[in-house]
Order: sequence, then C-alpha cells, then structure tokens
Amino acid sequence: MNAKKLIVALLAILIAVSIGVYVYDVVANGTPYTENLFKVVLVVVSLGLSIGKVFTRGTPRNSLDFYEKNYAKELEGVFVREPKSRKMLLEAIRYFNESKYQKAFSLFEKLKSTRPSKHDLGVVCLFSALCHDEWGLIDEAIKEYHQVLANDPQNATALSNLGILYTKNGEYAKAAECYEKAIETDPANHFAYNNLAQLYYRAGEYEGAVEYSHMALKLCPNFKPSVSLLAVIYGGYGYEKEYGKYLKIAVQEGADAESIEMLAETVSGTIDEDSELPEELLL
Repeated sequence: MNAKKLIVALLAILIAVSIGVYVYDVVANGTPYTENLFKVVLVVVSLGLSIGKVFTRGTPRNSLDFYEKNYAKELEGVFVREPKSRKMLLEAIRYFNESKYQKAFSLFEKLKSTRPSKHDLGVVCLFSALCHDEWGLIDEAIKEYHQVLANDPQNATALSNLGILYTKNGEYAKAAECYEKAIETDPANHFAYNNLAQLYYRAGEYEGAVEYSHMALKLCPNFKPSVSLLAVIYGGYGYEKEYGKYLKIAVQEGADAESIEMLAETVSGTIDEDSELPEELLL
C-alpha cells in the first residue's frame, strides 16, 4: 500500500471510530443525540476534507513522477525494458525544466552512448533539441531535430519545432516546408497551422495568414495566437466587425488589447489603401 492509500485508510478509520463512539454514547449511555452532534459533524467534515486534499494534492515539481505524468505522451514506449535509462531520461527532463542545461546535456549524451533503439534515441534527441533551443543554441537544436527526423520522419512535433527555429534564423522557405510537412503528417496539429499563419504574416502575405489562422481555429477554437493574429490583420485592413469579434476573444484569452491595436496600425501602414481580403476570408 502506498503512502497516499495508507493516509486515506487511517482517516477513514478515524471517521468510523468517531461515528461509532457517538452512536455508543447515545445508545448505551442515553446521552441526548443533540449534545455532541455538532462536535461529531465537525470532526467528520474535517477528516473528510483531509481525504479530499490527499486526492487533489499535486505531485511536487521536483519529483520524477511529476515529469512522468506531464510528458506521458512523449515518453510512451520509451526505455520500457530499461528502467535505469528511463529514470536517467526523466532526470534529464527535470534538469531541463529547472534550467540546469549542462546537467541535462550530460545525461542526454550518456543516453545516446548506450545505443538505444531508434524510437528511444528519437525521444532523447527531441528533449535535447528543446534544451538547446531554450539555452539559445539554435544551430545545435536544429541538428538534434534532424536526428529525430532521421529516425522518425513523420514526427509532427519535431517538424513544427524545426520550422520555428528556421523562422528564428530567417530561413522562411525551409520553415514553410517544415510546417507543411507537419500538417501533412498530422492534419489535426493546430500548432502547425498557426505557425504557418505566423510565417505568412511575417512575410506580409496577409491572405495566407488569415486562411491558416482560421484552419487552426477550426481545430482549436479560441486559440490565443490565432485569434490575436486575426484581430491584428482585420484591424489593419479596417474590417471593424471582424476586428471587434477577434479582439474580444483574444483579450478574453489573455492577449493585450493595446499591443494588438499597435500591430494592427503597423499592418495598416504596409498595405495599399484600396487593398481588400477575399470575401471568403471575412468570417
């Protein structure tokens, strides 16, 4: 029995004992049932709340279980027959989240040296790439993502993230290719649609930006980056109805209205006065 179950069992026993003593006092000793009722109810409620806290208490962030749960999708089937390697990977992920990049890199390299399977190596490289990116080592992160794709060409996450890095480097053609492959691999990946929309926006191709933003929203309604971008572009073109609609949603999702307004003014200055978006994009 783990600690959580043991604590719950003990609290349940205390509740049962409290009720039992109360009933015995009323039945055997003839004590009026109202005399200690409030105390018993107070004790039972307090113990019940304690049980609730046990079940709702989160796993500490420094616990490997925390990262096991939070990265369950990415870690599925990884080092399943090698518990020591899986634990090492979890420790590396913890160091990465704690911004202890050197320690994380050291463990990632140790895992690579064990000659893991293609699937396991791909996951190690994926987290290593994220770590390099966070530390500002863009070129190294790009190399890691290419290693992921060498083992798993259909990895939509790696493709989408690689596109973001190419965008940071100003390599927009390569970025667009990555996003398009990510969408082809995983048509339900709203991040890839949004990333492609942002790329079109950077290039001043607002029609494409609006089109792909709407595609992202079909998969993930009210996705903040997409509704914010639509507000910016519609505001820049002067479409008040659409601007108001998406600005309201963006603000509700946590976006800054003043920043959107400033970006909309910037867009307005980059388009011809008589320029219009196709009617089908005015949704």
